[in-house]
Amino acid sequence: GVTSKIHKSMDWMKGTEWMWNDWEKVRFQSDGIFVAPTEECHQPQAKQCKWSADKDGKIYIMWGKKSGLHEVKADHMPDMNDDDFELELPNISLSGKRKRDGAPLHAEFVQVFDTEIQDARRDLYGDLGLEPGADVSTVKKAFRKMSIKYHPDKTGNDPTAHRKFTRIGEANEILSDPAKKFLYDMGGMESVRAMEKGDIPRGEDGHVTYPVPLEKLYTGSKEHVRINRRVVCTGCRQKPDLEKCRGCGKCPDEVKMVQQQVGPGFFVQQQQQVPSRERCKNEDTELELNIEKGMMDGEQIVFEGMAEQRPGQIPGNLIFTIKQTSDQRFTRENGYDLRTATQIPLKEALLGFDRSMAHLDGHQVRLVKQPGEVCQPFEVMKIPGEGMPHKVEGGGHSDYGDLYVKMNVKFPESLTDAQREAIDKLFPAEETQ
Repeated sequence: GVTSKIHKSMDWMKGTEWMWNDWEKVRFQSDGIFVAPTEECHQPQAKQCKWSADKDGKIYIMWGKKSGLHEVKADHMPDMNDDDFELELPNISLSGKRKRDGAPLHAEFVQVFDTEIQDARRDLYGDLGLEPGADVSTVKKAFRKMSIKYHPDKTGNDPTAHRKFTRIGEANEILSDPAKKFLYDMGGMESVRAMEKGDIPRGEDGHVTYPVPLEKLYTGSKEHVRINRRVVCTGCRQKPDLEKCRGCGKCPDEVKMVQQQVGPGFFVQQQQQVPSRERCKNEDTELELNIEKGMMDGEQIVFEGMAEQRPGQIPGNLIFTIKQTSDQRFTRENGYDLRTATQIPLKEALLGFDRSMAHLDGHQVRLVKQPGEVCQPFEVMKIPGEGMPHKVEGGGHSDYGDLYVKMNVKFPESLTDAQREAIDKLFPAEETQ
């Protein structure tokens, strides 16, 4: 008998377009509707023309009441277990007869027109030869390796290699983006496409104030920070007994966009909270903060998509705000200059000196007063190029600010008679006006 269903082994026919009898293109929709440029079959919504298929590969087309039943069969079947089975579709042809008069039928593959069908079949991790849930760094590593292998410069005009190269590029574009990867892990390509259309809300950003000593803002530093955040347990709704799902519990409600009628014929998109079917847990994650030379107080380091996860939302960013802590010896001015103070004995203030002081990173800064140059109390000495690094966009630094050193002259607390007489002879009384 004629089946009214599409057997699972014939799912490859769903969403395909074929050139029929060298005449016109026809379409096999995924919902079993058959579309052709004839009076009865050109309007899919009318549902007058339908198709079905059995496990033996025979395809039945009810071409409206006038043309009646058509039966065709593929000359061979693609391997649906092969991730690249769609590459075989152009090599498949259909042939058969029209039931009422035995008229011969044949069709050649044109394309898969239904992108949703393609998306539903995609296994992005499989495209890169990875297990589901592989992290971003593993994704990027696999992409680099496979892109070299299948690059057109190596494979020439091989259509299979070209298709493979395209697929791994698409997989990397999604799985190397934390937000898209999260949505793909939750709901496949359907969720990714919804995000691209703006149909999925974005979660709130997380904020952390991170104290950094002035010394590390001068030298730069790699800081390893552990955070604890809520994550969605991928795949645990379907298989809660998996090892990775231990410790997973209830998730917060999901926020979904729904249409609400606000008047006759008028609808608006509104957010609505609904109970989540996913499972969540708190998880420790280690992050590396790159404290660049010359970073400013209040500057931010952003980790995209690393805020707390919630089903049905794009994770927000985790933002670390630099809080410069006080230093016992140095203060920062105008972003790039440093100020400090040092004590000079009275003798050196009068006779000159050549001394050094330790900078923030331990290197020595030379302070010099030539003989005959008197250092005044609280005099400020400018040392060019010994201030803070000028951080430039993209990393590194281009220049340094200046260091200003205040000279605190240390006077003796008392003088002996001999010292007073010597000073009196050296410095005779000056006339005052």
